[in-house]
Amino acid sequence: MSEPQHAVVVGSGLAGLAAAVDLVDSGHRVTVLEAGHVVGGRTSSWDADGMTIESGLHRYLGFYRALPKLIKHMGKDLNDVVHWEDEVEILTPDGAPTQSSVRQ
Repeated sequence: MSEPQHAVVVGSGLAGLAAAVDLVDSGHRVTVLEAGHVVGGRTSSWDADGMTIESGLHRYLGFYRALPKLIKHMGKDLNDVVHWEDEVEILTPDGAPTQSSVRQ
């Protein structure tokens, strides 16, 4: 292995965080720079009047298929990180609520 370096990762979205984990696993020191006030990029969440709003669950399910492996690699269980709800009310453009189950 080459001599450890100090790497800078720009952005704390899933790709940036995955790169940071890979660099740390390779023995490097890493600084992650983030312009926003939360990590996660397009898969972040925020609080709105006491309710957690997830901005990117659809992205996780559709695009980031390696995320469960990364979460496990970091010593976490997927179900401790992603919170699934049995019943979700979805408001459609016509205003009619529908019930749905959101599961892995």
